[in-house]
Amino acid sequence: MTKIQKETYDFVCKFWQVEGRNPTLAEMQKGRIRDEQISPERASRTSPYRAVQALVRLGYLESVNAREKGNVTYWRPAPEDA
Repeated sequence: MTKIQKETYDFVCKFWQVEGRNPTLAEMQKGRIRDEQISPERASRTSPYRAVQALVRLGYLESVNAREKGNVTYWRPAPEDA
């Protein structure tokens, strides 16, 4: 896992614990949870997106399509028993 992937994974896990929902790419780009900087702010949403895609391929995150939210894709930590 690269440094950016680790920072993104930690951010998604922490965001899930604190907010009870999954972060958007814009929230991952900012790297903030409730006024606390958790990970470095990125110049664009491309870095978090690439990291998320790699984490899905590696099995650390799972991709979920929320039809009730207009077919929005979001990511959450993969179950540990998977």
